[in-house]
Amino acid sequence: MTARRGLTDVQQGICAQQLFTSYGTLASRGQIEFNPALTDDERRDFEVHIRGEYVGIAVQVKSALNVYHGRSTHHRVEYLNIRFPIRTTRIDNDPRFWYFLTGFDLPKLGLRVPMFLVPAVEIHKHCRYGPVRKGHVRITFLASLEDKSHDRWVRYRVARLGDLGSKLEAAIRTLPRSMRMDRDLAAQLGALR
Repeated sequence: MTARRGLTDVQQGICAQQLFTSYGTLASRGQIEFNPALTDDERRDFEVHIRGEYVGIAVQVKSALNVYHGRSTHHRVEYLNIRFPIRTTRIDNDPRFWYFLTGFDLPKLGLRVPMFLVPAVEIHKHCRYGPVRKGHVRITFLASLEDKSHDRWVRYRVARLGDLGSKLEAAIRTLPRSMRMDRDLAAQLGALR
């Protein structure tokens, strides 16, 4: 068996997941908790919640090692281009399911900004590419990394590493109140024991 050069897909995924949790914890000053999935049966890498609350969002981390270079009418443009298959029976548009999409900044050994935190329903609606084959659909996420971009993904940008905590909190807070258990209710339930 010959040694393969470079990162494997599994190594790349683990690195992206570890950096996601590290940056998210630091950026939120410890207010966001990340619970990793012990199995990947449901395509969730983490259950993410605000410390002291019990319901949050599920996040699947997807990454790219390199950016795609394209051209606009006047200059070269960089895009984050991430492709992955999903079994059609596993497409989940629950409002609590989100994707974190990022590229690597290999010279700095970190994540490239901007990054994107996008509801799964938006990815599944706008990023399907090609026909269903062997029960799978291909997802292709293509977002401009330019500061002055006006593409559909701008509203989901995480423009700075330090913004990741507040973006995660905002995503959790978009859930209907009935899906979240607040601290007061948790305290009342705890008092009943």
